[in-house]
Amino acid sequence: MATTWRLIVSDPAAGDWNMAADELLLEQAAEGGRLTLRLYRWSAPTLSVGYFQSLDDLPKNITWQAVVRRPTGGGAILHDQELTYAVAAPESLADSPKLYAAVNRVIVRAVAALGVTEATPASTTGGRNTQRGPFFCFERAGATDIIARSQKLAGGAQRKRSGAILQHGSVLLETNQPGAIGLGELAGRPVAFDELAAAMVAVFQEEYHATLTPQGFNTEELEQIEAICHRRYATLEWLHHGDRRAGHK
Repeated sequence: MATTWRLIVSDPAAGDWNMAADELLLEQAAEGGRLTLRLYRWSAPTLSVGYFQSLDDLPKNITWQAVVRRPTGGGAILHDQELTYAVAAPESLADSPKLYAAVNRVIVRAVAALGVTEATPASTTGGRNTQRGPFFCFERAGATDIIARSQKLAGGAQRKRSGAILQHGSVLLETNQPGAIGLGELAGRPVAFDELAAAMVAVFQEEYHATLTPQGFNTEELEQIEAICHRRYATLEWLHHGDRRAGHK
């Protein structure tokens, strides 16, 4: 049976805004069952740390102009030269394992359409899913990640709330961090954001038997995103501790 999804292709934005926008999509899926695929970029190279990570573990010889804490787990990611995606839906339509598997199929088929046939889910090569490991996400390949030439091409993480689920993740366009490989290197040519986005949209519609309706955030939603951003993602308390109390990391 066909489903209708909202497609949002966002302009580049700051990290705290991007995380607040993804949280709004999760709220909409939980409260009204809304289905959304969002594809986006970052206005500046930004390090996102996983929800359970401590900033004390950030390598001391590395500094970042922009840092944000995600609502999802996993390792730190440098968001630059990539396509970032977010999928939000009720769990009745896409529970955790099924969503990871479906999104991986979308990514593998999309990059194959661009000429990259080496990408495969790490689960098929014995990768294990774990929150523990190196500080940086792309230095650890879990079962839900996508690898090529024994290096990580794409990874994702999830958050659940009130019967809904958010998965967001990164597909690298260029190699930009240890343990990673980008589509440009694999394809032997530059791969643009718009090119990968178009391929993912086409495959997503087939995978979910879906109609994707392009739609931006309206004025009310933009105000909600700003409110979430100022309440949570733009604060030092969230950056250092998430929504856990100080001293309970």
